[in-house]
Amino acid sequence: MTFQASIPIALALSGERPGSEFIARYDGVGLVRSEYLFRELLAYPTEEDAQQRLYEYMCQICADTCSSVGYRTMEVTGAEANVLRGVEQQTTETIHDLTGLRGVRRHMKFPASLDAELDVLKSVLSTHSNLHLIAPFVSSVDEYVWYRDRVQSHLGADVEVGTMIEVPSLAFSSRDLLGAGATRVVVGSNDLTSLLGATSRRIGARTRLIPGMGEALAFIRAALPAQQVHISLAGYVDDALLSAAENAGLDAVILHYADLHNLLGVPLEELPEVAHLQTIKSRTRKAIALRAATAQSSEGPIN
Repeated sequence: MTFQASIPIALALSGERPGSEFIARYDGVGLVRSEYLFRELLAYPTEEDAQQRLYEYMCQICADTCSSVGYRTMEVTGAEANVLRGVEQQTTETIHDLTGLRGVRRHMKFPASLDAELDVLKSVLSTHSNLHLIAPFVSSVDEYVWYRDRVQSHLGADVEVGTMIEVPSLAFSSRDLLGAGATRVVVGSNDLTSLLGATSRRIGARTRLIPGMGEALAFIRAALPAQQVHISLAGYVDDALLSAAENAGLDAVILHYADLHNLLGVPLEELPEVAHLQTIKSRTRKAIALRAATAQSSEGPIN
């Protein structure tokens, strides 16, 4: 069964290049997940080839999109960052990756990598003005303000800076985002579902509608009036969660290119890059496993 949507559907891209005619069928590109550009190369944003890849890709996507393009800066776990060539520091985390050093927390600890992304985006904006930024994995309004100020100091005060809402603490203080100047929000259903329901995400699993999630969406919508803030839902969602977003009065749902066949029934022949995302994820997992095996080997036998 495919979702019959009356809510606008935007695209989430992870390195796919669907072209202007394909993008025109949807409500623009709501989310570019930049980390997959870097993970594809296994290169950190400070590396020259990663910057060139980012510049070329974003110029093309912005040129192919009539409406605004949402770019989320790099969002990786410590394990994912460790396998990227040029990473400034190898980190070891014993806590769960879901709540580790990631998103804006990582930007604040290692701002040079964020600045490298912003320097590239400044060049993109010089020829393509239809670009806004999205802060990744934000826990508090203070973190959003830090990110907003950092972005606008590089790109100019006129650049729109939105934020993900993936953490309950931000979801339930979302009204304060109005005072901080946020006019665009993307609710990340994957992490928010995990944290609300105290469940772990499983590889390849759909994010299901859990008790309390519909109420959380309605709370966010009530806190951020439609006339002032555009709210989208994004994630590996199922039909029930899509319907909950519609019922809560959200402005759009952002679907991954790789999910368009299963969720909307888009024919596979129209999705030549449908395997692109899984290929990159597999490459990252293999690199992480190889690094772990190499580290274990270097430690030698335990006596």
